[in-house]
Amino acid sequence: MTVNPEHFQILSEFKERIGEKLRKVNALLQIKISLGKDRLLSDEIACSDL
Repeated sequence: MTVNPEHFQILSEFKERIGEKLRKVNALLQIKISLGKDRLLSDEIACSDL
């Protein structure tokens, strides 16, 4: 499978723009916090099933 360099560049720039927007609104930290809470909740549910 070959990669079209033009498409690769477009996707790379798109990824960078999305990353910048997420950083500006502090979304990355919020996503990490949410994932951590979900994991803690999942662990808690699993332990209560024992």
